[in-house]
Amino acid sequence: MSERRQLINLTYRLLGSLAEAEDAVQETYARWYAMPRPQQDAIASPGAWLTTVASRICLNLLGSARARRETYVGEWIPEPLPERTEQLTGRPGGTTTDPADRVTLDESVSMAFLVMLESMTPAERVVGAFRQAWEARDIDALIGLLDPGATAIADGGGLATTFLRPIEGGEQIARAWVEIANRAPGNMTFLERTVNGQPGLVAQQDGVTVTVFAFDVAGDRIKHIWVIRNPEKLRPWTTG
Repeated sequence: MSERRQLINLTYRLLGSLAEAEDAVQETYARWYAMPRPQQDAIASPGAWLTTVASRICLNLLGSARARRETYVGEWIPEPLPERTEQLTGRPGGTTTDPADRVTLDESVSMAFLVMLESMTPAERVVGAFRQAWEARDIDALIGLLDPGATAIADGGGLATTFLRPIEGGEQIARAWVEIANRAPGNMTFLERTVNGQPGLVAQQDGVTVTVFAFDVAGDRIKHIWVIRNPEKLRPWTTG
């Protein structure tokens, strides 16, 4: 149950509805407890398993949710959340055990961010979840978003530091990306962009693009990551 807060945050970000997020998490745990104990024990990372299942449930729900919103009267806006201390009494300082208390009210669940998510494809949402998990250095969440057979390939051209050989395996990539995050300068920013028609991330330092990541997403998993670090190939992306 220690993973519940993380799952609530993830599912709310994906769905934009606390009620639907709660349902998705409940279904995730129902699937976990439906497994025989030996099968549970065989799962090396329960957190990654829960994250993966919750993501799949959300992506399945997004299809029906999008269909409902096509007939929605007027503009659809994500469900608003009050400050955690005001959720029960409506006054500052109140206390509550409401599920919304487990949602962290930061930029990851801001109204502007959720409205932006609504316009994204499922593949783009997976990349958004990947960025947040990466910035949080959440290995379990990263593993859950990566295909077990995923590969990551980097191009530094001898002009920028990067890994020289492909990294194979979702868990290995997740650990490598956490290490990258730990080494990144404090003034590094990550922007979600389209790269060659695919979801991607752009890493900038002082307005200068230092890395472009392109992702191949199949269903609800990232199968390939291409990392371009060669500065000669990044000139069109540099803004300063």
